[in-house]
Amino acid sequence: MRSSSDGLTALATMARRSQAEARLVDGLVEDVRAYVEELACKPPESRVVQQSGGLTVDIGRRNGLSRSSVAFVDDPGDSFALLEVLELGERSARLRPLDPTRSLSSFAGRRVYFLEARL
Repeated sequence: MRSSSDGLTALATMARRSQAEARLVDGLVEDVRAYVEELACKPPESRVVQQSGGLTVDIGRRNGLSRSSVAFVDDPGDSFALLEVLELGERSARLRPLDPTRSLSSFAGRRVYFLEARL
């Protein structure tokens, strides 16, 4: 048989638990929101793959690329290592160097970041 004090303890515990859950969820929502905002500020990135005479990356339209996207090689010492988008798919893109004297193999395996060059 339960006493009335058992009911009061349950009510008090439940109130504290719901408050703790609310604080946890509030903090979690803020953390997720901050993480999503941080991701939104980062440019799309990928590694360049050389295959059958061309350069490709495994990101595309669904990752925010467009035909006006320009790929910058992750190398501060190589400021002319830029690639333009030739073909754009949902999940991939074909690229070519803006400098026609650069070999395709010089880009293979290099990390690139994409920015919009739209005017």
